[in-house]
Amino acid sequence: METMTVKEMRLGEFEKLARLVYEQSGIKLEIHKRDLLQARLRKRLKALGLEGFKDYLRFVEEDASGEEIVRMMDCVTTNKTEFFREERHFEHLAAQALPALLQRPDRREEPLRLWSAACSTGEEVYGLAMTALERVGGTRTVKVLGTDLSTQVLTKALEGRYDADKTRAVPESWRAKYFIQEEFEGRLVDRAGHLLKQVTRFSRMNLNGGDYSFRSQFDVIFCRNVMIYFDTAIQQKLVERLTACLKKGGYLYTGHSESLLRVKHELVNVGPSIYLKP
Repeated sequence: METMTVKEMRLGEFEKLARLVYEQSGIKLEIHKRDLLQARLRKRLKALGLEGFKDYLRFVEEDASGEEIVRMMDCVTTNKTEFFREERHFEHLAAQALPALLQRPDRREEPLRLWSAACSTGEEVYGLAMTALERVGGTRTVKVLGTDLSTQVLTKALEGRYDADKTRAVPESWRAKYFIQEEFEGRLVDRAGHLLKQVTRFSRMNLNGGDYSFRSQFDVIFCRNVMIYFDTAIQQKLVERLTACLKKGGYLYTGHSESLLRVKHELVNVGPSIYLKP
């Protein structure tokens, strides 16, 4: 059986796809990303039996269900994460942010709410949950939300299964307390246990124009290594929306390579890529 050959992506096709990606997600793809986009979408074309990207564009535009645009964004988005990535943020959360939040007398009856706004495969969500649970020690209810644009990574996050090399950064006592070791597809993995599952939930969300109407504001928001993909206009809107979702006295953590210098905001910088809502 012959393998179908997909035609090379033309410049005009790249421009139309890049515009579609920007409109959907706010991610701006420059021309040097052409080969990367072509490589990532090639599998979709083969799966659909399409010979070229012109046909794929037409398919996406005519897909009334909207499912293909979701699959396309799954291919486009970069999902790199690990447990306690940029660990100084977690150290600040445990040593300074959470103690300050727990001392507020007006919040003692409220759950402690944390949001990982680009959670990828879930390591950040479970890392936040463990850090909060250890600091709270049963004195407060903890709720951690994880959202991402990609449905593929959210499926993995919800499953919560990680190879040993992924959980190596988790302290051994925490791993024994919060994970269950089991055999999965012929290998030993660590699966998020009941203590983590009962305080976490996951949902698909597009940070660029998605629905920000949460029932309650958050005490802590991690939105890291996302804004580097956005232009200044999208960054401005995102920071405004995140700030609105943050309680007074709450903390916003961004990636170490990200800066809010070009963005107007009311937040106070209290550490490297750490901001307080006064």
